[in-house]
Parts: sequence; structure tokens; C-alpha cells
Amino acid sequence: MKNKLRKITVDNNEYLYLIRFDYYSIGANQLTLTIFLNGHKRTPLVLDFLTLDDYHLGQPLNVGVQLLNVKTNEPVQVNIHEPKYIREFILLAIKNGWTGINKIDNQNGLDYLTEMGFDVSPIQPPNLQRWWAEEAVFKDALADAAFPIANTLLTKQGTFSPFAAVITEDGAILNLTNETQEDLSRNEVINNLKNIVKAGTITNQYVGCVIVYTDKVVNLFTNKTIDAVAIYYESTQEKKRWIYFYPYRFTAKKKLTYLRCWATVADKEVFI
Repeated sequence: MKNKLRKITVDNNEYLYLIRFDYYSIGANQLTLTIFLNGHKRTPLVLDFLTLDDYHLGQPLNVGVQLLNVKTNEPVQVNIHEPKYIREFILLAIKNGWTGINKIDNQNGLDYLTEMGFDVSPIQPPNLQRWWAEEAVFKDALADAAFPIANTLLTKQGTFSPFAAVITEDGAILNLTNETQEDLSRNEVINNLKNIVKAGTITNQYVGCVIVYTDKVVNLFTNKTIDAVAIYYESTQEKKRWIYFYPYRFTAKKKLTYLRCWATVADKEVFI
């Protein structure tokens, strides 16, 4: 369904507003509410609601989510599409200095909900390194080390060669690359990295690894082919290996954004 302008009258003034949302980063997405006084499109009130990306609901405020109103101590179903919330946002913005004809910076929508009395902690976005496999004991440390590198390389170069990160018995994190990868295919580089990690389990006591690369995959949720960052995770402590897929795209303004992620599980190949 296409986004369209809607109208609301507050204190005898007519406002128009638009709600849109998009994926923002791993495990999070952003809903943006734009409101302007009729006839003054250049001085809008823009509220950005950066929330978790709920596995079942997607953007929770777009479909409705139950939040506790700490002023009344009652749970309330909050859906940004309901006009009563648009009205409250306008009144609160006016209280905070917006007149409809003056320019203001984008506002934090969750701060507005908090000021209205809602506990927004249940919909706060997760940290970047939160993964699905809770039993994967080395996942957070390895994700924290590897994913920012991939993110930086994508932003600067648009792609990158496969690389690996390992964790040792004493908790040290080491980044690994294949020095002879120039004339190799991506799959050959990945296999070489797996062999390097295998050898390191004996000589360097590696106990966990991630191998990070880009791939074209069929999006689990849309059935369309898309670019993705793939993170192969395996360790000595788990019985299976995971590959996490983080589809990504660049916006018209060249901003890197991630879509909803998923994982596959299979038999281990490195720590066997």
C-alpha cells in the first residue's frame, strides 16, 4: 500500500502527515512520522522512531504494540497510525517550541512517547551483535570483532574479500586473512580460511571462528535475490554451525541499510 498524506485538525489548525518505515540496521528498523502545518511543507515536525525489528511484527509501532503507561500504571496498545497519537505529538511539539512555521531538527520519537508516559524499553533496538543462537557461547565476542569491519568495508568499497576472526582459549580475538587470495574465487578463499582455522585449533588453540563474506542470496522473507553479508559461525562448544545472512542495500543517498536477517544450521566443518 502506498504511503499517502492524511489530514488532522488540532486547535482549528489543519495539519498533514505521512508515516513511512524502513529497515535501519541489524535487528532494528525506523518508523518516521512527518507532520506539517497545511501550507508550510518546508518546516515539518519529523519524529524518528528507531525500534527493535520484531521477528513476527516487524516495526512494532506500525502495527501496534502494548506499552505500559507509567502515569496510569495501565498497559496501552500503541499504534502510531491512530489519530489520537498524532494529535498528542503535535501538541507536545508545540509545547516544546514548534510552531509549524519554524525549522527544527528531527526529533526522537521514543523520547516523545516517554514524555507522554510510556515505558518504551520493550521496543528499544538491540545491540548490533545480538544473534539468534543463544547457545553459541562465543558469538557476541566474535560478532563484535568482525561485523564492524564488514560494515566499514561495505560502506567504503561496496564489497570486500572474505576474512575470518577466531577466538582462542584465553579469550583473545584474532583477525585472519588469506594472503594468497588474489586469483582465487570467493568459495576457494572461504575454504582456505576454514583450513587455516582447522590448523590453528592445534597450534594456537582456536576454540571458535567466524568467516565473513558477501553473497547473493534469496531473501527468506521476500523470495527475491539480494546482496547479503554472510557470517559463518562455528566453535568447539556447539554441536552445529550457523550461517547468519544479513541482506543489505544502499539507499538513494548511498546509506548502507540492513534488512531482516535469518540463519541456517548444518553440520560442523571446522571443529570436528
